[in-house]
Amino acid sequence: MTLRYALVVYLVGILVDLFGALMKILHLPFADQLLVIGAVLQTVGLCWIIGKLLTHPKLKDFLDW
Repeated sequence: MTLRYALVVYLVGILVDLFGALMKILHLPFADQLLVIGAVLQTVGLCWIIGKLLTHPKLKDFLDW
């Protein structure tokens, strides 16, 4: 899997979270579930991005300066 998919998961999490916040402001049902789903997607996407960056072969050269 590429870093592109991790970024997409993270951005979808942000969008779901924003939509959940809008629904929460408008007192619509299922807003809490959307906020939780958005937070989970953001966490998974961020962990995925960190994992990809730490396993990148050029990271060792970058940190060895």
